[in-house]
Amino acid sequence: MKYEEKLNRMATHMEDHPHDYQTSISYLKLRSRSIADERKQKKLEAWKKVQKYKEQEHGK
Repeated sequence: MKYEEKLNRMATHMEDHPHDYQTSISYLKLRSRSIADERKQKKLEAWKKVQKYKEQEHGK
């Protein structure tokens, strides 16, 4: 994933600096964005499968 490396770096930074609240907030925002993008990608893949099957039905 495109967010993994940055999330790992932020997690390491938060372990070293537990009172860095700005990084904690940024980490949560980035993690949320990562989860949302992952969901969106899965939904798009499912939609493409449905479209593929619909095309096959109309082709018969």
